[in-house]
Amino acid sequence: MTENLRYKPVDAQIGAGFWYPYDNDAAAVPTKGYLYDWSVAANGGTAATTPVRGICPQGWHIPDETELQALLESPERPADFFCCAGYRIKNGPTDRYGTENKGMLMGVSDGEMCHAILFSDSAEPTLGSYPATYGMSLRCVKD
Repeated sequence: MTENLRYKPVDAQIGAGFWYPYDNDAAAVPTKGYLYDWSVAANGGTAATTPVRGICPQGWHIPDETELQALLESPERPADFFCCAGYRIKNGPTDRYGTENKGMLMGVSDGEMCHAILFSDSAEPTLGSYPATYGMSLRCVKD
């Protein structure tokens, strides 16, 4: 996908694994998409087998680590491909947002950690693993 997912899952409630982009800004959804944690993105699925469709449209899936790495290395990726929508960090009883000039792009999870690309307006994107409870942007990959 060339844009962050803007799908509102049927039973999802804002603030429960599903958030507006940076600083809880509903007006930013049309351009930035929503933020999802793994439980909402996977729609109850697991990462035991891939691909994981989750909330992606029919014929699409959540990217695995190899697909995220290929995206990072692609010479065909447009310079403005990454859309900074912030991220939501769940740290014990505290929730907080990353700033609007940063973002995280979600990949599959082992249940505890998600593979994800961390990027910003001022740094090269990097692949890492982050808690599955974080809210991240999602771009699905065609099957």
